[in-house]
Amino acid sequence: MDEEEISNLSIDDFFMLLFGLNPIELDPTEFVTEELTTELFVTLVEPFSKENHPTGIFRNLFPYLVDSISRTIPFTRLVTCIQELNERDEPNNLYKILKRFEECTGRDFLIAFLDKVPEKSFSKILDALVTANIPIPIFLPNDASHSQKGLRVLNGMRDIIAVHKYHLFLSVNQENTGIEKPFSKQLYKNFSNHREDIPGICNPNSIDISFHAASENHTRPPLAISEVYYDEPSSPIFLSTVKALSKFSFYIVIHVSSNDFDGCEPKDQLNLTLDNISTESYCNHKRKILVLFWGFKAQIFGKLKERMEKVLAEKFIDDEFWCMELIPRNRKTIFERIKKDSFQKLMDVKKPWLNWTSILDDRRDDKDFLSESYFSLSMERVQFSCRADIFFASHCFTEMERLRDKGRLKASDDLESYKTQSEIYSEIKMYQEKQKNLASCKPIPILLDFAKVIKKKEIKYMRKFANQVDIYFKKSLEYLIRTDFNSSQDGQTSIQRKELRQKIEDHDITIHDFWREFVILSRIMPETGGGCLSVLEKLYDINYSQLEEAYEIWIREGEAIQILEGVSLRTLNSNFLSDVLNRVMSDSKRQLVVLSVIGLESSGKSTLLNYLFQCGFSTSAGRCTKGAYMSYRHTIYNGKELDLLIIDSEGMGSTAAKYITRRADFDKKMTLLGIMCSQILILNIKGLTGGISDTLEVSSYHIDALSNRGSKPRISFVLRDMKDTKDAQRPAFHDIREGLKKMFNEIPN
Repeated sequence: MDEEEISNLSIDDFFMLLFGLNPIELDPTEFVTEELTTELFVTLVEPFSKENHPTGIFRNLFPYLVDSISRTIPFTRLVTCIQELNERDEPNNLYKILKRFEECTGRDFLIAFLDKVPEKSFSKILDALVTANIPIPIFLPNDASHSQKGLRVLNGMRDIIAVHKYHLFLSVNQENTGIEKPFSKQLYKNFSNHREDIPGICNPNSIDISFHAASENHTRPPLAISEVYYDEPSSPIFLSTVKALSKFSFYIVIHVSSNDFDGCEPKDQLNLTLDNISTESYCNHKRKILVLFWGFKAQIFGKLKERMEKVLAEKFIDDEFWCMELIPRNRKTIFERIKKDSFQKLMDVKKPWLNWTSILDDRRDDKDFLSESYFSLSMERVQFSCRADIFFASHCFTEMERLRDKGRLKASDDLESYKTQSEIYSEIKMYQEKQKNLASCKPIPILLDFAKVIKKKEIKYMRKFANQVDIYFKKSLEYLIRTDFNSSQDGQTSIQRKELRQKIEDHDITIHDFWREFVILSRIMPETGGGCLSVLEKLYDINYSQLEEAYEIWIREGEAIQILEGVSLRTLNSNFLSDVLNRVMSDSKRQLVVLSVIGLESSGKSTLLNYLFQCGFSTSAGRCTKGAYMSYRHTIYNGKELDLLIIDSEGMGSTAAKYITRRADFDKKMTLLGIMCSQILILNIKGLTGGISDTLEVSSYHIDALSNRGSKPRISFVLRDMKDTKDAQRPAFHDIREGLKKMFNEIPN
């Protein structure tokens, strides 16, 4: 490899050298058990460097890059490894190759990485980037082959962010403005800490955008921050994308320097930039447009400002605009003013929000049964008001189990709702008949759509359908809360509040409700007229084997399944689950490890499991997990292949528990489940708070059950949010330790 080849790194060379042309296979259930150290980096990359014309030298790193993204970590560790090896200045092929990456940034590597993510895993990776607030790069150069990389990201993001109403802050960079680091990082340090300071080789004609959920107290709405990097010549798709983004922006900052003017007149590139800002705004919202002048002399700024204000007034007659000179000595004051002004605009705005489906011209066909409009139409035909309107078989099953509970349990309401055994049996028989009679009913439109998804046997369709479920029912919940909850707080009785919260729970529907309904329907055999067909096959043309296969695909692609329903507290059919897991874990030579986590509500249990094992459990600022979920993973540890079943459970002390029947002993049951079925049990505790004693008290209720197990689980105590632990906290740690010793010493054997 000669010196010229080392020093020159074209865009083509960059992508070829990193991952090559061949597609990369990715098992979404596999996770790595080692951190990416410099030594491991060398071990994985060096074999490729010894080839005469090395390509795809980072292919072996791919699982570690997936792990980094899944743990919400940008590619800074990768850049650090390259820098450390370059500093060693060792005369070998690997050093010569890595030397070529000196000007590359984590953003460049992320563009190449996203280009190689398999289609079936693409939406999940994008979703992880959105959750991590990592800026997503959209590379749209004036080159047809490479611009496809950006188009793929644009298309992939449509469904990812549709459920949230992000308000867009847009920062537009000219080719020669010369800003030392991204303006948004200088302005919003807390939101932009994942943005890198220096530009990479893929910056020209690219866009990056980061997404930030609403603040926990909802004082700030969801925010998206985008940086646009112009270069000449710009591709048509780049220009049209920027124009579409500007239409949905609530605040636009255009950066200009002396290089953008010929005397007092804007040069062609600046005129192109201004022409590419849409003169129309979404829903006719009044945007704020700021032209920020960098590095101008005071004596000329006044004339340029006057000229630019005239141009802006002619172009953007329905918007607010202003021009400001950035004076170095007053930079902090100026930034604070812009920050305050933009946040005020953000708080005042209701619309526009970023409507991603309108970013590209080739909009999705409304006749597509996985489109938002088609999904809404199917729901209108259902005339949905509660779960039973869609999931009637599940409703009957829940009612039957509730009746069976009456024969086994005693509760405070038993006197008022007392039923004899014959009455209970009669009602159970009635619900069984109702289930069987479903065979003679018309199929439900939205369940017909779900049946289409199952028949396609592809994870991308399953995820699209799941996303539409989330979008529709999130809107339904928001409407319900806005109309019923907020309007009736005053003068409500405790019974009314309980009914309202129950109603909210009843409208909280996910993809797991669809799976559960089909599993129940697959076990119901009509008495007459059905032959050997189940109700599921008769109504929706899906047999048991097809359902098994589809659920296996869902699990193998890394998606979580709900094994304990959060409202009725009923488990998924054990026979069906056993059949599917036997298909998934068909290699009997692998050791099976069950890991579960318990802890207080909203203590970050799901976040912890996602960080460790890339589980994909739902997370949010408040209560999110309802019931219990399971995710299948496998890995290689110390040379042994392992299958893992990871269980995430609803938190102890759930705020919903008091509104749902038979939830008083839920915490104790979940603890017993974790203790009795797990090889590894994590007790997740958020800091040194009263939650520790609460968690230990509930855990100790069933911990003596360990004496009945043939093997003993490993119990790990995780104290969350304990950064910068102080000496003053040592006595509290000591008390916890002593309490644990006492607890376990009291257990037989």
